[in-house]
Amino acid sequence: MANYYATARSNYFLVKDKEAFAVAMTDLGVGVWDDREDGRVGVYPDYGDSNGWPSYDPEEDKDIEFTHIVAAHLADDEVCVLQEVGAEKLHYLNGYAIAFTNELATDAAAGVAVSLEDIYAKAAELGNCTPAQY
Repeated sequence: MANYYATARSNYFLVKDKEAFAVAMTDLGVGVWDDREDGRVGVYPDYGDSNGWPSYDPEEDKDIEFTHIVAAHLADDEVCVLQEVGAEKLHYLNGYAIAFTNELATDAAAGVAVSLEDIYAKAAELGNCTPAQY
């Protein structure tokens, strides 16, 4: 069985409180870029062989919604874009991006997502198409 390895990063965005945001991200194993003159920050998984964005909090022993955690820290009118690409050898290639505002936790319409898998719906309009996987 092959392991899945992912690479991920965000765009740069403003948060309400940089210190509180940095603490929340560090607790989840997420690094923060905070060296821009415009005050914006960016995030990236910062744990060993990254498997993308965190989905589990070992200290709390529960699943988490990473997007909701980031959204809670976003300044008004800011949009965070999280991107991730990964592969399980050449069996499966995955990629997705999600964009959201600080209203995501209470309004699912405050976010949009796209996936590499979206191509298959478009390809079906052209003719017969099999998925690019093992």
